[in-house]
Amino acid sequence: MNKYLLLKLTDTQVVKVLSGFSLESVLSGEYWRITQSKFEGATKALAVFRGHILGEYTIAPDVIVDSKTGKSKFLLEPISVTDYVGQKIHYPTSNRASVVTIEKLENIILKGENQ
Repeated sequence: MNKYLLLKLTDTQVVKVLSGFSLESVLSGEYWRITQSKFEGATKALAVFRGHILGEYTIAPDVIVDSKTGKSKFLLEPISVTDYVGQKIHYPTSNRASVVTIEKLENIILKGENQ
């Protein structure tokens, strides 16, 4: 089953991007609070800010896991052709890093007037 890692950006991270840092460097420079068992099987990631999908990435196999905190750091490669960038999703969760299946992702994309 294909899964996507959803990485929700904070206002501070978006300010870094607006200041000239690339989105993938901001995402890859962060340790995310998600366990290896949760993101296992996720091959792609989506960068999300306030429900808007800003980027789609392939997750490199070399994931760094902090043994003390259990947080994970991902090396992300941008995907240039994507159906998801520019879409808006409704996925209320306080977790900044979570995993969804492709089927779930298709169900949480807002369509039509709700965008």
